[in-house]
Amino acid sequence: MPRKLTVEGINAALSNPETGVRLLLRGDKLALRATLPPRPGSARNRPAQTTIALGVYATPSGLEYARARAFDLASELSRSAFEWSHWSAIALAGQVETAAHWIDRYHQHRLLTLSEDNWLDYDWRFFKRIPGDRPLTQELLAVTLKHWQIHSPAREIAIRKFTKLAAFAQIECDLSPYKGKPAVKRRDLPTDAQIQQVIDSIRRRDWQWIVGAIATYGLRDHEAWMCHMVEIDGMLWCRVDEDTKTGARDVPPLYPEWVDRWNLREVERPVFPVRKKRDYSARCAAQFRPGRWDLGFPLYALRHAWCVRASITFKLPDRTAADYAGHSTKLHADLYQRYARPEQHKAAYRRAIADGPAAPE
Repeated sequence: MPRKLTVEGINAALSNPETGVRLLLRGDKLALRATLPPRPGSARNRPAQTTIALGVYATPSGLEYARARAFDLASELSRSAFEWSHWSAIALAGQVETAAHWIDRYHQHRLLTLSEDNWLDYDWRFFKRIPGDRPLTQELLAVTLKHWQIHSPAREIAIRKFTKLAAFAQIECDLSPYKGKPAVKRRDLPTDAQIQQVIDSIRRRDWQWIVGAIATYGLRDHEAWMCHMVEIDGMLWCRVDEDTKTGARDVPPLYPEWVDRWNLREVERPVFPVRKKRDYSARCAAQFRPGRWDLGFPLYALRHAWCVRASITFKLPDRTAADYAGHSTKLHADLYQRYARPEQHKAAYRRAIADGPAAPE
């Protein structure tokens, strides 16, 4: 696990007599102190010990931000490049509610339902791009979105994260124009027959179990290690652990026959050193890269195929299928509309006509 940041640890790393930068905890907020030139308009004419309020709390994300600003200040002082114009917005942060302030508050709110690891993996990696010393506005969030390529999945996620942050801060914010209009592109998912054939061909029992569980229960790759099997109504369901991307949930098998085909009752998973949940994803990517164990499609396509299967083949209501998949109803509908093949839509139509009522007499 990464080492926990503390004020004392940051100051130990800053120990440089040439710059003398220190991180302070004033009440429950952080500040920097160093010997600095007089502020513009000051009556002083010589450098003196000066405090720069950072406007952030001593939370993990606040300490991360404060550490970065402390080293920025130390770097400028060591190069004789300090300018108050670089720090005027930060100096003002003690009086205004900055982006860092709102990120800290949102962090505490998220920890009510989210673990610290999940915050770092799924939220902080987007929020750390936001300049913490500036007021939180739609304009600031829109500029920050430029870190991610337009139309990319990462930008779409960032827009969702930023929109939730703005709503928490009660700031009017519409970032939908910054998503851009994606090019029309539909990836073909493997058919269920192809999925079955590929998983049958995996010779290592532990990896066959992983891929079989992902296909049968629509799991994210890390969830295949963070789950256990439970009997519900005479059928083997998968219970995803709480400390996963979207928390605990129970998922039914689709198809139930696949449980016995790949003996999913007998759990056998690859074992390797893991520090973060991302390590599971990295290992899967390495295991199934082209030239090694190429499945012929991305591993994540198995999850997308499960979503299509749930809604089109098994006709589960969108809300039910989305709850089983651990994502929103809108995202679920977007997935199966994007990936479902024309023949699947036609088959669904034929079933609906066969099961539906006749025309009025």
